[in-house]
Amino acid sequence: LQLQLSLLHDALAVSLALNRSLVLPRFSCFCDRSPDGQQPLLANQCKQSSAEAEDFIPFECPFEHLTNPLAWRRHGVELFPSHVQEQVPAIRVVVSSASSRAAFTHQVQGSMSASLPPAVQGERMAEILRKFNAERLLVVPWTSNGEPPIRTFGGFEGEHLKQRLQQLSLALVRTGPAGGWCVHCDQSCEQMLPRAEVDMRFRREPSRVCLNFSAFHLTIGKSV
Repeated sequence: LQLQLSLLHDALAVSLALNRSLVLPRFSCFCDRSPDGQQPLLANQCKQSSAEAEDFIPFECPFEHLTNPLAWRRHGVELFPSHVQEQVPAIRVVVSSASSRAAFTHQVQGSMSASLPPAVQGERMAEILRKFNAERLLVVPWTSNGEPPIRTFGGFEGEHLKQRLQQLSLALVRTGPAGGWCVHCDQSCEQMLPRAEVDMRFRREPSRVCLNFSAFHLTIGKSV
């Protein structure tokens, strides 16, 4: 989940840097979500009881499992579903760990592609990709194909964008879905969870535990 939230945080940052609407990345869920927060998911292989016979995990995670879409609308962040990537011709950005040069373009299977250095500051990213401002869709990867993953976004230099990203991240990424992500948790459930993990990642409530989204550390990947 920490990886998914880091992906969402950086996607938001890149949309701010480029002053573009955000096409949502695809997320993977490795545990179902109970809308009322009362299902004993942890005792049932992370599945709701009505679906225990189905083998569907991991599955493509609905956006509302990670965050509250209504909050994004209230903050004026325009979102498009992930399948837009399959419907609109795109400029595909490549993160090249071996290059710190300005972007270049070349033909890749008939479409244009651009190259970025890894962990590039948002202002520099906007400068490199300015030549593509008229394009309808830019696809910016979060990691390279290598190990460890290499972040595309390396922060903002200017205070205005730094503060704007921090404000939106706190309000949209670090708050979790409407109603939270909670599971029924009795004594047997608590025995399944390491105490340190519960104290670090969860918020305890009577008869259940809830993920504490504000506790996740969102600096994943290689910083260069």
